[in-house]
Amino acid sequence: MDIPIWQYALSMTIYIVILLLMVEGMRKNHRFAFVFWIAALFTFPLWSHNLDGWFRWAKTLSVLIPTALLVGFGRVANYEDRQGFWKFFKKDWILWAVYGVLFLNIAEATLKDFEAGLIPNAIVGVVLCISIPLVYAKGQKQAWVFSKEKPGDLLAYTTAGWNFLYTTWNLAFVFGENAGFFASSFCILVAAELYPILKKRPELYVTARVYTLALHILIRATYDIFTPTMDSSAWANPTALVYWGWINLAIAVPFTIVWIRNVIKRRKNADLKIAA
Repeated sequence: MDIPIWQYALSMTIYIVILLLMVEGMRKNHRFAFVFWIAALFTFPLWSHNLDGWFRWAKTLSVLIPTALLVGFGRVANYEDRQGFWKFFKKDWILWAVYGVLFLNIAEATLKDFEAGLIPNAIVGVVLCISIPLVYAKGQKQAWVFSKEKPGDLLAYTTAGWNFLYTTWNLAFVFGENAGFFASSFCILVAAELYPILKKRPELYVTARVYTLALHILIRATYDIFTPTMDSSAWANPTALVYWGWINLAIAVPFTIVWIRNVIKRRKNADLKIAA
């Protein structure tokens, strides 16, 4: 599809702004977010017309269901300090479940990269899975938490290095998996990076990523608005994709070294606290 450059610039800018406003609205109104994502699950009769192949179905289910049932219930239960039935969603299992969903989504794409023969980028996916901050590490505070302070955020204390590596890895994956949707996927990844920077709160990266990805997945599953507005099929370049994977792997090497050093340092500090 022959789309002029100005249309890409306009449509992508508008989409990024919409995504940023959506994240802000979902964060500030936890009950609205809860109802919205529960209702979104009832669009499933439309999905079969827009989803093709195991990966697209797995991605849709593994994003929309946890966003509605884990993040939604978890935020309401913890922020409002509800009792009874809601106490079930105030335990650590739900944080581990959200952690597991992030792990699963990276693993799905990693398997797809291995399947496509994009080994360097697939290796980066493995590194990202291993280095996701744990919900709780011995001797340390939780790296994941549902805040009890307004507006009841899901907080995840990832690092800037992990966030960047995840973004460039994911962009390369989308470029190879379906270049036609690369422009729209670029928007959701950029919005997720920009939001915590604009708010000056790096712990909001995962929340921004959850909501931007969920909205994007919901739109793609129900109606394709991206092909007529920002189809990027013409951008496909197998050679560039291969080089991109190697660049990501080169970035992952120093990241992994620093990550291992930090893990060793934290364990030593934890052992000293226990000994004291």
